[in-house]
Amino acid sequence: MTPLTAMVQAAPHDDIIAEVRAIYESAFPEKESGFFTEADWNRCRAGVALVRGPDVLDIGIGAGQIFNVLARDRSIERLVGLDIRWNKKLIRPERGNLELGSIFRLPWPARSFDTVLCMEVLEHLEVIEFPKALHELRRVCRGTLIVTVPYEEPEPVWHHDKPGGHRQRFSEEKIERWFPRAERQLIARGKRACPWIMLVERSPA
Repeated sequence: MTPLTAMVQAAPHDDIIAEVRAIYESAFPEKESGFFTEADWNRCRAGVALVRGPDVLDIGIGAGQIFNVLARDRSIERLVGLDIRWNKKLIRPERGNLELGSIFRLPWPARSFDTVLCMEVLEHLEVIEFPKALHELRRVCRGTLIVTVPYEEPEPVWHHDKPGGHRQRFSEEKIERWFPRAERQLIARGKRACPWIMLVERSPA
């Protein structure tokens, strides 16, 4: 696994991110939108800097912050967002298609998307289900797969015993085993939280 070298190219998206952030913070003032923190916006900035179209898939859109940023990027011609259910704080942009579905059965042919983005999703899957989900992500991607997960999360993992909590831990050994050819970048979350790791796989032409 190699360091991610071309990470900070986010300047073209900075104005878009500021616009989308203002929309969410206006719609959900004070701590209502606190689930998307300053660190989350930094993760968003790092991820969208690597997205290349024209066909882009965003899996696990949640409240739609990243999807809204991508929807405002005119270099993306076809944008699809997928989740298993609609988040009550989802703000739908004017562009892009939103679909309900399962990461285990993605309804597209192989190599359908130039970029597949899957940020903060895989840790919520059961350990036994993870390989199938990763296979599906790789199957529909013909270009760049961008994944983020918590890195070396302390055990027991966050809300492991509650619906929607984390179901597995991504240790260094596990990441090396499942993402051996990925470029990587750590993204800080603050002094008291483990960092995220961004894993980027680039499919051969």
